[in-house]
Amino acid sequence: MVSAGDFRNGLTIEIDGTVYQVIEFQHVKPGKGAAFVRTKLKNVVDGGVVEKTFRPTEKYPQAHIDKKEMQYLYNDGEMYNFMDNETYEQIALTEEAVGDSMKFVKENDNVKMVSYKGNIFAIEPPMFAELEVTETEPGVKGDTANIKNRQPIGKMFVKGASDLPEFYQDIVTDELNVKEIELTDDVRAFTSYTFKPQLKTVGPKYGKLLGGIKNELSNLDGNAAMDELNATGVLKLQVNGQEIELAKEDLLIDMAQMEGYVSESDYGITVVLDTNLTEELLTEGFVREIISKIQTMRKEAGFEVMDKIKVTYDGSEKAEKVFAEYAEQIGQETLAVAVEKAEPAGYVKDWKINGEAVNMGVEKQGE
Repeated sequence: MVSAGDFRNGLTIEIDGTVYQVIEFQHVKPGKGAAFVRTKLKNVVDGGVVEKTFRPTEKYPQAHIDKKEMQYLYNDGEMYNFMDNETYEQIALTEEAVGDSMKFVKENDNVKMVSYKGNIFAIEPPMFAELEVTETEPGVKGDTANIKNRQPIGKMFVKGASDLPEFYQDIVTDELNVKEIELTDDVRAFTSYTFKPQLKTVGPKYGKLLGGIKNELSNLDGNAAMDELNATGVLKLQVNGQEIELAKEDLLIDMAQMEGYVSESDYGITVVLDTNLTEELLTEGFVREIISKIQTMRKEAGFEVMDKIKVTYDGSEKAEKVFAEYAEQIGQETLAVAVEKAEPAGYVKDWKINGEAVNMGVEKQGE
């Protein structure tokens, strides 16, 4: 039992069969009359908040709330199924029991079951949710390498069922800003595979063997396992002396990739991008960013498409070096008759280009 005079924030107590959590309390001692404790209590089941006052000597049983981590397996259409991560025992809860807490919980995510006297009354979802982008503007979805579109990359490897004609290779290199495409039959040097059980199918079949299955899958040679799966249609594992066969529908398969490479695989085609950037590639990307910024300034200044301009600049040592070395290319692509290091004039704007400070000015020429 706990006295009202000992209430503190976060304490859970049982009052008339209902569990409350103290979220605010104040000891009040009026000039006349007896002292009392003013509180705000939150019903831990439905979230409702009530205000109550107590005499300091009133006592109530402390409610011990249990929290247990479990893994969400699947929804069978009627019930949400969970698995105890220690015993691998499974429980099923109705939609009413889980409430809105499952909105951002995916299959295989861990949640915390909150219970009182063995009765689950709440589910705490993960603190962070990993969501998949299913629709977005072009150039955003799939930008897993986090490299700007204007930054060229050195090489792309393509493994597929048929060769890619040179005509289409030229289109791909131009559109993706890739220097070279290499067609290959083997991308093992850059990728592997990781496997997890698809709990919706494996759970009902193997129950308490799930823990062992997870361990065996995590220790597989990814490429060798994928070869076996493609050749025979199943992966065979030995778990606690029992042979387990898992088909593709029993597995969650992710493509793992080496540092410096990103890959995607679909419809029998695997694409690997070499995202290791040499100093030469970085400089070329810098030049393209400069050109893009100048074109933006032309538009903002209201220049016509064919107007000749003069570009003046100053900035960091690295930026000025790139400007000086590639002034001719910058001029050709922006219709600049001159690209000079000088006090920026005309329409002037400050930029951060690849982390380097640059101040540029553009002026129309030849009027």
